[in-house]
Amino acid sequence: MTEQLKRIRKSRGLSQSDVADALGIVVANYNRLERGKVELTLSRMKELAILLKCEPVDLITNKTHTRFVKVRSSIEADQWMKHTEWPEDQWYEITVPDDAELQTYSLNAAEVRGPSMNKKFPHGSVLVYSEAGDNPLQLEANASYIIETRRSDGMKEATAKTAITDNSGKFWLMPESTDPRHQQPIELENTIAGQVSILGKVRYSLRRET
Repeated sequence: MTEQLKRIRKSRGLSQSDVADALGIVVANYNRLERGKVELTLSRMKELAILLKCEPVDLITNKTHTRFVKVRSSIEADQWMKHTEWPEDQWYEITVPDDAELQTYSLNAAEVRGPSMNKKFPHGSVLVYSEAGDNPLQLEANASYIIETRRSDGMKEATAKTAITDNSGKFWLMPESTDPRHQQPIELENTIAGQVSILGKVRYSLRRET
């Protein structure tokens, strides 16, 4: 994103001071934005797109190296559903970089709802994920995963958790929530029993502006 923003600004013949003045911020703060030191919010992205006469997605990545992913479902702890995927008329598309390492993967996306992941993924965030694979040992410490829990009545719940290892090397799936109701870790071995499964590894997250 930082290289794209810098490239587009220069192509318009604008200095950092020009853009900062137009945004109503000091040059130092714009410099931090362009260097990726502060988060580019959706409203700021729209302001920049208007100012630089481009599409908001152009500020994130080169259009020739983008990939479209459909958001087809939501994930939220304690929301049990028979079918987690939305009706097709509710799907929408987002754009992510066309990462060469991910070109062989099918990518899915889900919208975060509620506080069960809010330390890392606030309500409204969109998580783009690839299939994690069947072997739990392929999990990476500190990476985030989409987890699905199934009850005996067939109802399902999906959320995101972070994989960590304890001192013995055992993997745990840790919640990322400030809500005490959603702070129970899951021992990875429990996923083998069939009640909990790992749907995919989070590759990108698009954060909602707060």
